[in-house]
Amino acid sequence: MIPTPLPVATAEVTFAADLPTVWAAVTDLELMGRYSPEFEGGEWLDPPRLGARFRGRNRRGDRGWETVSTVVEYDAPHVFAWAVNDIDDPAATWRIELTVADGHTAVTQTATLGPGPSGLRRAIERYPDRVDEIVRNRIEEVAANMQATLEGIRSQLEG
Repeated sequence: MIPTPLPVATAEVTFAADLPTVWAAVTDLELMGRYSPEFEGGEWLDPPRLGARFRGRNRRGDRGWETVSTVVEYDAPHVFAWAVNDIDDPAATWRIELTVADGHTAVTQTATLGPGPSGLRRAIERYPDRVDEIVRNRIEEVAANMQATLEGIRSQLEG
């Protein structure tokens, strides 16, 4: 079982771009997939809004998988959050928040891992004596992946 409180990874990047431009970029599933080391992109199954769903494609090493996520917060152009697979027992819950200060747009992305079925949960069940190490390594990996994704998008927007 994933420990509580649930593990959280965070990344933050400030863009020299306006809020609507950054919002469009961080809600573009294919663009996010272009820069992510793990998320390969996806497609909206419903128009983007609260309760909408999208299919995501992911890869770690030679293992790929798809998920269906449901938007659990949608306050354009400030907050976009989604639960992966099961809205009531998500594998993870992701959140992107945009704020504006001094003509820049700051993006904070968080990922709360668990409590639902996931690769992390399977690893913990397989190696219960290594929970701290497994969780720490996955949090570090997710945070680095989010940082790389946001920095890639920033480099594209800022040209």
